[in-house]
Amino acid sequence: MKFFHLSDLHLGKRVNGFSMIEDQKYILQQITELADREAPDAVIIAGDVYDKSIPSVEAVNLFDDFLVSLAQRNLQVFVISGNHDSAERISYGGRVMEQSGIHISRRIIGGGSTSSSGSGEYSGSDGFASF
Repeated sequence: MKFFHLSDLHLGKRVNGFSMIEDQKYILQQITELADREAPDAVIIAGDVYDKSIPSVEAVNLFDDFLVSLAQRNLQVFVISGNHDSAERISYGGRVMEQSGIHISRRIIGGGSTSSSGSGEYSGSDGFASF
């Protein structure tokens, strides 16, 4: 199996007051084109999708466009929220998106109660990721 592993996208990040959204859009387009060439079986997005727990509208729209683009290519996508992400916001619409092959985990579960917005649990060294 071939995976694309992405993390720390920090969509919506501003550096010295300058928005990075156009640069981030370009990079996500490059990833999409690379997916066309390399044909991965799945894309794993492991945390820090957004730069803030309450992301900007532009950041949310950019991520939405990216997910739609991946889903149109019939790719399985696994998204895990990170410490910069709001688990509730990142998992919004997760049950609907799962029908398109986009699986969203609210968090890594390391011992407490579990909650799942999807169909499976996957074990790792830090605990379980529940999808």
